[in-house]
Amino acid sequence: VLLFVSGGVDSTITALLMAEAGLSGTVHAVHVDHGMMRHNESEIVEVALKAAGIDLDVVRDPDFFMNASTDIRGTQSKTLKETTDPEEKRAIIGDAFIKLRNREIDRLGLD
Repeated sequence: VLLFVSGGVDSTITALLMAEAGLSGTVHAVHVDHGMMRHNESEIVEVALKAAGIDLDVVRDPDFFMNASTDIRGTQSKTLKETTDPEEKRAIIGDAFIKLRNREIDRLGLD
């Protein structure tokens, strides 16, 4: 199981329940620091989840997100760091997360 953990309530509780159920060997918990978190938020999430017994990988790749772009209605967008339109930013970030997910699946050797 590949579980992305934001540090919010839903994903954190899911990770804790999976660990308590004894699934820790089959769960790959990943927290993504995309460079847009609050100051020290990723470090706080990492420390808290590891203290709770969650086997957590932290992916720190803000450059990947800031330089990401996507296809929007048949046109390649600007990079995220160059984009001001909120809807375009959402599309770019969503697409970047999918690409990062696929990269993590390959890195972890998951199907």
